[in-house]
Formats: sequence, structure tokens, C-alpha cells
Amino acid sequence: LAVALLIAWSGAASLALLRGSALPLLAALLISVAALIGPPLLDRCAAGRDRLIFPLALLLTAIGMLALARTAPNFLGRQMVWFVISFGAMLALAAAHRRNLYWLRRFKYTWLVLALGLLMATLILGVNPGGSGGARLWLALGDVLYIQPSELVRFFLIAFLAAHFAE
Repeated sequence: LAVALLIAWSGAASLALLRGSALPLLAALLISVAALIGPPLLDRCAAGRDRLIFPLALLLTAIGMLALARTAPNFLGRQMVWFVISFGAMLALAAAHRRNLYWLRRFKYTWLVLALGLLMATLILGVNPGGSGGARLWLALGDVLYIQPSELVRFFLIAFLAAHFAE
């Protein structure tokens, strides 16, 4: 965790000085809050977990947010919102780990169809939130919310494959 926080804060400080924006510092603060809150809650909810995954995920998140803050700073705010949402979802799933997750296995073909449907929707309805003529990899929900279905497809395919191989 210390390495992830060192990278997050040093990169955010240098970007804040270079660009004159406090948004990278806010991203580092969010990562720091997650580093403080995450391990105790995960110790309580999922004591048998691999203890390296969470710090490595925070390290990759810090590197990704710094890269985004450097190359496309207008998307950093959205990325921070998605980080908070995904962090909350991770904690909720860790707390639900003790309960029966039979519903994931029961609806395995639903997850597969949903994943394929999202990919098809991207082909048909895909947009580029940057407005340029680049790749249309997002789906627009209104004018302010864009989701990248390939991120959700990963989870659906993991659920499908885990249920399939468990069977």
C-alpha cells in the first residue's frame, strides 16, 4: 500500500504543479481513503483473501489515474466517480461473500447473453465521448454518463466461465 500511495501522491503533486489543477491531488486522496478503509473492511468480510491483490489493484489504479490525468485530464473526474462506485461494489461483494452466491451460477447463460448483447450494442449504438472521429467504444446514457461495455463484459464472462468450469 505504501508504494501505491507514494506513486499516487508523487505523481499527483507533480501534475498539480505542472498543470495548476488540484484534481490529481483529489484522485490521490481518494486512493488514500480507499487504502485506509479497504484493508480493515476486507479483513472483517474476507479474511482468507489474497492480501496482495488489493494493494496491487490500488497501485494499478494510481498509475491509471495519473496516466489519464496527464493525457486526458477532462476524463479524470469521471474516472474518480467510477473508482468510488467500483470500490463500493467491491466492498459489497466482499461482504456478500459469506452469503450464498448461487445466483451467479444459476444465471450463467444470462451473463453470457448479456455480455454478447452489450458488445453488439456497442457495434450498433457506440459513441465516442471525446467527440472526435475515434473509436466508438462507449454507450451513452444521456449526455453526461458514458459506460464502456467491455469493462462490464469482463465481469459477465468471468461469472459465466467460473460457473461453466465449476459444473
